[in-house]
Amino acid sequence: MTDSAIKRFKTRRAIQAKLAIRPRLALVPALTNSDAPRKREVDHERINAILKVNELDWDRNVSRSEVNSRIAELGTRFDRERTEAMWDDCRRDVLLSIAGPFGVGKIVSAFDKTGGNVDTVHNARSGIYATENERLKHANRVEYDATSYHANKNYIAANERNSSKLEKGSLVDAYTGESFHPSDKNDEQSKPNLDHTVAAKNIHDDAGRNLADLDGPTLANMDVNLNATSASVNKSKKAKTAKDFIQYLESTSSERKARIKEFEAKGLALTDQERKQLSMLQKLEKVDPKRLNQKEAAALAAIDKKINWTYYTSSKFANNLARTSATEGVKMGVQQAFGEVLVEFFVAVFDEINDWFKNGREDGSLLKEIKARLLKIARRCEKKLEAALAAFKQGFLSGFFSNLVTTLINAFATTGKRLVRMIREGFFSLMRGIEMLLFPPDGMSFREAAHEASKILLAGGLVIGAIPLEDWMEKQLALVPLLSSMAGIASAAIVGALTAVVTAFGVYLLDHADLFGVNRDRRCAGTIKLLDASIANTERRIEMVLAGPWIINSGTGPACNK
Repeated sequence: MTDSAIKRFKTRRAIQAKLAIRPRLALVPALTNSDAPRKREVDHERINAILKVNELDWDRNVSRSEVNSRIAELGTRFDRERTEAMWDDCRRDVLLSIAGPFGVGKIVSAFDKTGGNVDTVHNARSGIYATENERLKHANRVEYDATSYHANKNYIAANERNSSKLEKGSLVDAYTGESFHPSDKNDEQSKPNLDHTVAAKNIHDDAGRNLADLDGPTLANMDVNLNATSASVNKSKKAKTAKDFIQYLESTSSERKARIKEFEAKGLALTDQERKQLSMLQKLEKVDPKRLNQKEAAALAAIDKKINWTYYTSSKFANNLARTSATEGVKMGVQQAFGEVLVEFFVAVFDEINDWFKNGREDGSLLKEIKARLLKIARRCEKKLEAALAAFKQGFLSGFFSNLVTTLINAFATTGKRLVRMIREGFFSLMRGIEMLLFPPDGMSFREAAHEASKILLAGGLVIGAIPLEDWMEKQLALVPLLSSMAGIASAAIVGALTAVVTAFGVYLLDHADLFGVNRDRRCAGTIKLLDASIANTERRIEMVLAGPWIINSGTGPACNK
């Protein structure tokens, strides 16, 4: 038995005890004015009410159906009050979710860029730049000069090592797997060449290298990118990638094999020129695509690792990331803070209009009435300044981190403008949901926090889904002659209103589904609270009856209680 139940039981017993021992005395007028009662009419209704106290008792025979009926009545009352409160909160949350993303957020998103706010190696290689300076720097790069690449000290050292291996007979063709013979150095087609597996010109023109401010000759002449092969293969490959070179070899395979067969049929009758052509064709025929792909993959991995490490650990990247993240934080903070005040403004306007229609004007003058109600609205908005500051803080953090996430994504894949906006809005909802779970308000259990977080995430998910819908709607409205000039505003209004309705309905369904059993517990607790309040109210009324006079006081003499 709970403490409240025990307390109610003791209270009832105390009241019953008072009824049993209360003396039934009357208040009479003073003897000096004994004729006064005969001059007043008797209030029979009051006398009957007072005498009825003697019959006061509790009916202890209560049926189960009566109990269930009373509980159902209180439960219905609680549901009605909870639904009204939920719709009030839902109205505010929906307005906030719309006023932010489709109101102020529409303005904020106008500054979004394809690929985000920070230059990345991936985007630069795709021709997408966040800053004009980097785009111009790459566009105005110096022309490729093969001499500077072949004069690099690492290239020269690698050539010397290969010459030493050739003399020892240990030099192997990286693309065929065959060993060179020392005499090959005298053969124009067979002599070993030092090939840039990833072509030096391609490295020179690589936007990623330029973004990282790396020296082209140094990067191109990494050991992993320098591989020995025959002069025939090197001259045929030129600046081709492994994929392009293999496709070239496959497309010319039939013709090459026919020419080899033709030359071999001549035997010793080959001219010197034909012998050179035969040697070249045989070298090309021996190229192993698997070896070539492996060598290029290793070279590309090393080059990309060097570029990425150099750029993403540079102060240039760190400064740009910090600056743009702070800017995005401020933008998102302003969006949420202004949205908070804007929501309160709309709610206050609706409330004042509703009150005006219900209760009419408080002041006779129309202008004075409007002024008075506008002042009320202004005062309500002013009270939201503290909440606006909290919303700014929350928005700043989500904007800051969403820029980090956007930059991380753009290191691997380019994001469009809409996706940037979706990431920002989605990250804000995610941050709110996580904050609700990790730092719930005082007195809120984890299950209650999870219930509220699920509604936040649902609303955020619907907003994210509405952003591409808004894009589609704007394009469709732009095709209508009369609406083309206002397609942006119209699409935001239409999709915003639609999102509001869907969000409200979705939140209601989610609340009704009660995935975490929160509403069931709240209903039980609320019903018990209403029942306790009803019992306490009955007890207070009984105490008031017991504390009052039992017989009429004529008002002409002092009270007598004993």
